[in-house]
Amino acid sequence: MENKETPPPSLGSTVWVFDYDRRTYGADRGRPIHRGYFRPRTIVHETRVSWVLDDHPDPKHATKVSKKTLAGIYATQQAVDDACWIDANREAIVEAVRLCRDAVSLRSVAAILGVAAVPEPPLPDRSRR
Repeated sequence: MENKETPPPSLGSTVWVFDYDRRTYGADRGRPIHRGYFRPRTIVHETRVSWVLDDHPDPKHATKVSKKTLAGIYATQQAVDDACWIDANREAIVEAVRLCRDAVSLRSVAAILGVAAVPEPPLPDRSRR
């Protein structure tokens, strides 16, 4: 998630694109290193509604990114760092929450994430037997 105080990219800015086809592996050749998927690109042209990146010699065939949504790009190094941190830590955090049996901790997590508590269902009325 981008910081709302970060200025928007402009002509000549460096942005990072997540490229699924570019993989960088560690020494053990195991899982790809998430940071290795990011490629720096420069905004070299603009249209009324999009930025054009420097990934193709012909601007007609280059990647275009919506100025409004910035979909598919990371505008700052901090955004890349945040995406890498999330990739490295999300699964362990999810597993820790799944295994947690402490109501206070889970209520805190729910409040932070804005998750509404589900009411406990009432017990069935067994007095009519």
